[in-house]
Amino acid sequence: MFEEYTTAEDPTCGDIDVFVDKKNCAYFSVPDSLISEDFCIELCGDLTNCKRWGHCDGCPFWAHSYSIWTKAYTVSGKGTLKVLFKNVERLAYDFEYGPERDYELIRFISTEFVNKDYTSIVQNDMFDVMEAVGISVLGTTNEVAPLSIWVKFVSDRSQDTISQQIRQSDTQGNYYTYSALLEPGFFSSIVGDPESLPWSGIDIRAIPVGSNCTGKIDPNTPIDHLRVTNFRFAVAEISFLDDYQLYRDSLPISNPVIQIPIIDPVWIIGNPFPYPVAYRRYSPYNMTIVVRNDHYIYHDFDYRIQGACHGSQHVSRYSTEVYTGHLNGMRDTLTNIIPAHNGHFPDSVGFDDLDFTWSANKTLGYGIGNYRAITESGTHRVYFTKEDPLIDTVNVLGLKKICTYANGEFEDTTIAKKGVKGVYAEGWDYEPGIFINPDPLHIIRYQIGQCGTYANLLVYLYNSIGIPSHGVVIYDGADIASYPYYFQWFNTITSDSICSLWSGRLKACDGEEKQWDFWYHAVAECANHYCDASLGLFKGTSDYEAWWRYYVYPQDTIGPYLDNEPPPMPPYYYHHLLYILPSVYPTNRVIVNTHHHHP
Repeated sequence: MFEEYTTAEDPTCGDIDVFVDKKNCAYFSVPDSLISEDFCIELCGDLTNCKRWGHCDGCPFWAHSYSIWTKAYTVSGKGTLKVLFKNVERLAYDFEYGPERDYELIRFISTEFVNKDYTSIVQNDMFDVMEAVGISVLGTTNEVAPLSIWVKFVSDRSQDTISQQIRQSDTQGNYYTYSALLEPGFFSSIVGDPESLPWSGIDIRAIPVGSNCTGKIDPNTPIDHLRVTNFRFAVAEISFLDDYQLYRDSLPISNPVIQIPIIDPVWIIGNPFPYPVAYRRYSPYNMTIVVRNDHYIYHDFDYRIQGACHGSQHVSRYSTEVYTGHLNGMRDTLTNIIPAHNGHFPDSVGFDDLDFTWSANKTLGYGIGNYRAITESGTHRVYFTKEDPLIDTVNVLGLKKICTYANGEFEDTTIAKKGVKGVYAEGWDYEPGIFINPDPLHIIRYQIGQCGTYANLLVYLYNSIGIPSHGVVIYDGADIASYPYYFQWFNTITSDSICSLWSGRLKACDGEEKQWDFWYHAVAECANHYCDASLGLFKGTSDYEAWWRYYVYPQDTIGPYLDNEPPPMPPYYYHHLLYILPSVYPTNRVIVNTHHHHP
């Protein structure tokens, strides 16, 4: 039951004052919005004694001086609502609501802080100053019990007080229970800055008080204590789910190298080097996070959390949805953390670096003002593959290379070409005379290799992002009686060199430029192109012979030969299933001595 009164200021004349002349502990309430600075006037005693906003010491009733529009509600008890303009009474209205009685008629038996579900609080449990908590008071009387009572809450740190009216919730004979749920942030006005609270917390006392506004408290009145502090949350661990299994080299590097799987969590607070993850292009991430509290608690504490991505060009794409957590103990695990607004990775091969600011909302209120930053996580490197990887062991050593070379690309041919250019531009040593290492990543670790090693690296890079590729060995040969034969030729230019292939003047990846003679040459085939990272060549398979105008192919065994004549037949291509093996050509050799000259 209440009546509403609306007043306003005449800006040219002065303030309108609204107050209650109490008769029998009337309760008069004014909303907190749009109020002037001098808004608290104590009704019990000298008006100059009011020291703070809110309820005044010794009395739960209050009124305010307003300089703008406001609304006043008379809600209980007896009294007279008065409106003064320039200290002249303009309105006086008597009211009487409800069977309110003096609280001396009820004797308080117990006062208890309770959990928000009204269960008993575990001994030594602590609460955050911003979370909801219940209060329950038991009293008895042989008279008619009041429908509501007041409870004063006192901070032992500042001695500030705040009062709350709580209603009758249960009756058992002459015993009456009064209970209420104190909303999140209820104690914030009497504890000061939450960030300044000690880890051990401060004490809040709950004292049921009488309604005669004398401010006197019976020394036998039961009180209860609640320990409140500022819980300091942190995101302690992050795992990425539904991603591809990645591997990394063990440290220190062994010989042979041991590749070990990257396992979750890939990010742990305090570790400045989180592990990367990989997803298929145009897919969303899926995270599991572990939230840690600096206090062990024995009750359920609900909170909201969100991660805002600020380390990427796609901030709105990668920020998370808002999630509700339930903390009991010291750790809470939240699963299925996905991007807001149907966010997803780009529709291309490449990578992105994500940094998150995680913010928690302890009051569960809506609006950005209820969130406080708790943790910075990252940088989280995410690689994007074209399709599902086609090899079992995808090492970040190689994945980093191809996703960097082809960042932002989608079409297979462009990706293959950028892979060739990328490896060629590394400037690693090119040594045709050494053996092929069976590990395709050997050349990244040691930065030296022959053509087969470079070809195997490209095969690895393309397959790691889901683009099919395999190694191809090229030499001068022919199938004779259903068996591949390998021909070697005596080169009259060098006079002491036996070779199967001879190139024009080409610059290798390490900068050496000359005419190269080979027993064989190895490349990777990808997207209907032959990919040669050692010499920086990339052409369609149908155009491959144009690269090798200088392959040694006589039209017959006599000669002479014209410098511009094309080979009479294409080179011989030996296709491997995946990588080029150390035995790359047939052992049946036919050495043909011939005079062959190219400028």
